[in-house]
Amino acid sequence: MIDYDKYQFHIKVIGSKEEFIKHIEEFKNRLLSDGIREDGKPGGYSAGGATKIFATLSSMLGTAVRWDLIDSNPCVKAGAPKQDRSSCDIKSWTLEQANYFLESIQGEELQYRAIAYLALISGMRSGELSALTWKDIDFKKATVDINKSTSMVKGGQIITLPKNASSIRVISVPGEVLQVLKQLQLEQKEKRLQLGTKWQDTGFVFTQWNGLQINYYTPSHWFRKYLQTYNANLEASDLSHEEKEKRFLPNITFHGLRHTSATLLISQHVDVRTVSNRLGHAQTSTTM
Repeated sequence: MIDYDKYQFHIKVIGSKEEFIKHIEEFKNRLLSDGIREDGKPGGYSAGGATKIFATLSSMLGTAVRWDLIDSNPCVKAGAPKQDRSSCDIKSWTLEQANYFLESIQGEELQYRAIAYLALISGMRSGELSALTWKDIDFKKATVDINKSTSMVKGGQIITLPKNASSIRVISVPGEVLQVLKQLQLEQKEKRLQLGTKWQDTGFVFTQWNGLQINYYTPSHWFRKYLQTYNANLEASDLSHEEKEKRFLPNITFHGLRHTSATLLISQHVDVRTVSNRLGHAQTSTTM
């Protein structure tokens, strides 16, 4: 038996060798499946992370072979975990797909619309988005000052300096994004009046119901569920097969919106140095 959730490998061989190998195969596949991570992040482990976990199990079983507890190591036959390249190779969307996404989220909660707009158009990191305060937004100059980020530590999340010195930057944003942010600011003021003393005036742009900073993982969780629902509804719709194919949104991570932002800017012939500065990369080679 293998304790999947805690990865405390208490191994007890039950049944035939074939059943044991099947159990190992199931475990290997689960490492790459959504919901397996204990840190709350969406998706499964990366290929590298899954390989390390699988190698630990293989090492233990190799020891069991040397001690004559089992005849052979089933991990050797199963092979290391491999991601499906058809899904993991897709890092970003095309311009048409990005436009379908922005069009489709009009009925979503205002806060998530604002997060999606900023992530896609500004290319901000998830930690930078969740740390954003209203003081960082200059509506007159149409700019966003990115000067801090949210980091996860044992026991919760903290506000830190951005990833590196080049990540501290001021970027321009279009009027459409500013309009959504103004609507969100107005909605927060209304919530503050409704909740009274229950509202915590933290100054964050993206918040929980009571004004406290939004959880670092909330945008990713919302995005993943939204894509699943969107594509499921699309498939169940009366649209033609061709239209469904055209409007289908490939499964990317929330961070993939940042990749999309960079890809679209470069495809529009914006020079790499400008794109790199906008994304907060220390080197243009990272952008490329």
